[in-house]
Amino acid sequence: REFLEKDNTYLCHGAKEAFEQGIPARLGYFMNLGLSLFDKKMAPYSFDQLESPILHKIVNDSEIQQYIFAGKGTGAQGDGSIQLLCKNKKSLKKVKSYLQKNYNLSDFEVLVLKQ
Repeated sequence: REFLEKDNTYLCHGAKEAFEQGIPARLGYFMNLGLSLFDKKMAPYSFDQLESPILHKIVNDSEIQQYIFAGKGTGAQGDGSIQLLCKNKKSLKKVKSYLQKNYNLSDFEVLVLKQ
């Protein structure tokens, strides 16, 4: 319950503020913290459904760490979708290529530009 109320409110406000201020590293901090708190506080209640081994394997893959600020699951935190916050366009291309080659994953790219 704490995660769904207090923690989630903190994470959403912090991520929104970081996004609005254009600070991707800070947004990445909140994404990583969200995944960590979810794993600690929510996943144990239904570990077989929320373990997300593919998500964690990708997020922790040393080959992409230098190219991303963060990674997290989306939706119900299962292995269905992952969001990776890449550091720049060059990093995005490297991560996409690596994930396609090594994990046979397709992607949907969202590029956010400063106005």
